[in-house]
Amino acid sequence: QNIPLSHIIKCKIIYYVKEDFFMTLYIKVGSITNAQRSQRVLRQNGYKSIIKKLENPTPEDGCGYMVVVSTYTEEPISILIKEGIQIRGVERK
Repeated sequence: QNIPLSHIIKCKIIYYVKEDFFMTLYIKVGSITNAQRSQRVLRQNGYKSIIKKLENPTPEDGCGYMVVVSTYTEEPISILIKEGIQIRGVERK
C-alpha cells in the first residue's frame, strides 16, 4: 500500500496536537447576555460550549458569567473578539 509521506507526517502531527495540547478555556464575559451571544457565535463556528456563573465574582468580572469551551487552539477567543464581545479574562486548564 502506497501512502504518501506527507499524509503520514500530517497524521502524526494531528495525533501529537490532540494528545498534548487539548485544553479547556474559561472565558469570562461578564453578563448573561454576552455569555449567550458568545455561545451562539461559538456554535456557529463549530464549537460546543457551556455557560457557567462564577461563584464569587469580583467587580472586574461584572455579573460573573463565563463560557467554557474545550479546544485544541485559542481560536474561540479570537472569534469572540472579532464579534466585539468584551472578554474580561481567560483561564486555561
